[in-house]
Amino acid sequence: MNEQFKVFPFSRWSVTDRGFNHKNGLIPFRNVRKIIVNSDAGGFNEYLDIIKTDDTSVFLYYSTKDKERVKKVLTNAQKIIDAVNKAENDSEEFYLYCKLNGITNLSSVANVERLKLLASNNEISEQDAVSIYNEGRDSLEYRANKEEFDSLKEIEKSMENANAIFNDCRSREKYIKYCQLMRQQYEQIFLEENSGVEKINKTATNAYNYNKQQIHDWAVLGGIASGIAGTAAGVATAIHVQNKNAQIEASNQQLQNSIATLSLYAQINSLRKINSAKDAIKIYEDAENKAMSLLIQEYSKQDLLNLLNVDVKKVEVSRTRAVYVTVSITQPQDFVIFDTVKGFIDGVFKVLLKSGNEVVGQTYLPISYSGKKEIVAVCTNVTEYATSYEVELEPIYLLAIEKSNIMHYNM
Repeated sequence: MNEQFKVFPFSRWSVTDRGFNHKNGLIPFRNVRKIIVNSDAGGFNEYLDIIKTDDTSVFLYYSTKDKERVKKVLTNAQKIIDAVNKAENDSEEFYLYCKLNGITNLSSVANVERLKLLASNNEISEQDAVSIYNEGRDSLEYRANKEEFDSLKEIEKSMENANAIFNDCRSREKYIKYCQLMRQQYEQIFLEENSGVEKINKTATNAYNYNKQQIHDWAVLGGIASGIAGTAAGVATAIHVQNKNAQIEASNQQLQNSIATLSLYAQINSLRKINSAKDAIKIYEDAENKAMSLLIQEYSKQDLLNLLNVDVKKVEVSRTRAVYVTVSITQPQDFVIFDTVKGFIDGVFKVLLKSGNEVVGQTYLPISYSGKKEIVAVCTNVTEYATSYEVELEPIYLLAIEKSNIMHYNM
């Protein structure tokens, strides 16, 4: 759907409990996606806000002296919009509307009376108001709990999968895969932000072209007037049109500058992210290219395990019954390989959860390059739930590798 752009001064608008009113009619809150409040247009003591619907962006202009009044009105409107957008049915919408108007419970007679007033404003009978309010509250609470629970399970599973990526890696493979994953992550950021800059430019151009006023050909209009009413009328018309054109050009210039300033702020923010992403991509590309030249010294798994300080700090069970194991892995100080080369102990641990003497779950924990002293393993596949678990850490593999610029010792 093609997005349209309309410009209105704030004075032409009013906000009701149903939506935004202006001379062309009502934009219901249910149709509004977002309001961008107080984006400084700069240079003209004016501010630019944007009301976005599915197919329209409405730009509001107003003077600095109205800033606080407009901010209060639009911030309150955004709360209503957020509430309405969360509602899946009329009862939820009515409950949220009541809550925004200060009715958070029905424990007092005064609140029940206020509820009846709001119900009448929403074409709900007084007899049904309380039951609809309670139905909306219960529906929202159920959905919120379920959504939070499902979201937490999804996050925990992704954390577990991320730690398992390096299980089959050996030698320099873990380090190389890590560099590749980080580079790909920053490449995605780079592409998204680049696309964002192009979209910002297109949006600003469309907004200006849609709203700019057309100037008139004073010579043509003056000639028409002269032919109809004589030379004097033609001269007067030409002068009037030239004056009007000057006002239109000034107005268009102000509009262009305001939209350009807003566009520039957005572009600067994206360009900062783009430059940061480019720097990171270069760092991980270089690290990946140099990976095969990193020295590795042969040590037994047990010798390297003895050099590391590995400590299980805490074991926690989440509401989804996933188990979080926080582990501290500290690198040895002044660790060197081949006598003089700074070294780093790399590898992956298997984390075993035990209840009694039985293993009831397992997950994985790769040694981190970030320098964080404590890292977390998550296990979502527990076969037998318990109030507490014993934890054993088994190294799948450990190796002594030359320290690179992206490997940070624990602080």
